[in-house]
Amino acid sequence: MQELIFYLASNATKRISYTSLGKIVGIRHSETVKNYLEYIEQTYMIFQLMKYSPSVKVQMLNPKKIYFIDNAIVSRMGFNATDNMGVKLENMVFVELKRCGYDVFYHADKKECDFVVREGMKIKEAYQVTIAMNDEKTRKREIEGLMEAMNAYGLAEGYILTMEEKEELEIDGKQVHVLPTWEWMLREK
Repeated sequence: MQELIFYLASNATKRISYTSLGKIVGIRHSETVKNYLEYIEQTYMIFQLMKYSPSVKVQMLNPKKIYFIDNAIVSRMGFNATDNMGVKLENMVFVELKRCGYDVFYHADKKECDFVVREGMKIKEAYQVTIAMNDEKTRKREIEGLMEAMNAYGLAEGYILTMEEKEELEIDGKQVHVLPTWEWMLREK
């Protein structure tokens, strides 16, 4: 269990499969890994985020992303070669979405979008999270991932949450709100 939590804390916000995780920590059966993660999740230490699909089977068979209830766990229990500010920011946004009671998933097709929020039967919001969009490579990746999700779910607007940047973009007739995460967290819910 310690190795499992150490690995998860070291790889928070990244996609994992039960099979690959089992190989890494020396557990032969993926069902055992699944059970262990469910036990940890029942303690409210972690959350498993599924890929959005209208098919529950597809959701269950795809890799999950792991988020922690508190960034201190990621900092204290994981191996960090850097300050991991991007991971902590994404983890914080996830916890805020859950705190607000949203039904949250990630989107992945050709690109990835960090979070899509479902209300009723439809995806209503899409979010990307990044420290900054100050280089072209990051800017392109974040916008393309968000736009793919917005197009997939017919959304007219989406959000890119950053540390400090604020900008309004119109791309292909759709609104992209670039906001500092703190400002987004203070919004009226």
